Amino acid sequence: MKLLKFAAAGTFALALAGCTQTESLVATIESATSAAQASGNDVEGDQTSAFELSVGECFNDTYEEEISEVPIVDCAEPHDNEIYYLYDIEGDDFPTDITTTGYEGCLPTFEGFVGAPYETSIYEVYPMTPTFGSWTNGDREVVCSVYLATGEQMTGTAAGTAQ
Repeated sequence: MKLLKFAAAGTFALALAGCTQTESLVATIESATSAAQASGNDVEGDQTSAFELSVGECFNDTYEEEISEVPIVDCAEPHDNEIYYLYDIEGDDFPTDITTTGYEGCLPTFEGFVGAPYETSIYEVYPMTPTFGSWTNGDREVVCSVYLATGEQMTGTAAGTAQ
């Protein structure tokens, strides 16, 4: 079964909206942060606004409670994620399940980027989606990225690897 990066995606979404976090979510985030820090994943890099990300950029996970910037790193260096597709969600109403909406928009372009079906790939999809707060300010963009299912950092691009 494919693992998903829900804790990190939830952190990103809530921080951009400035929402109050529940104790359960805070515990999940703290657990994910501890696990990532214990694994030695580097979260440093040149900071770029979370609203100004581009296809082809690579970035490391960040484990701050509020995220407005993402640590961009050279894709030739070890990194956690690679952005492969950007798209806007259509419509005026905030989706009931924004995470599912994000995956539904990212998955159709996955195989064309990686060169292998999602179901058999070594990569996972990580969609960063608008929050309710950013949605009300006109944000509709979903940032689709890939990361290694093992949780290890990758070096180089996932494009065309057929893995």
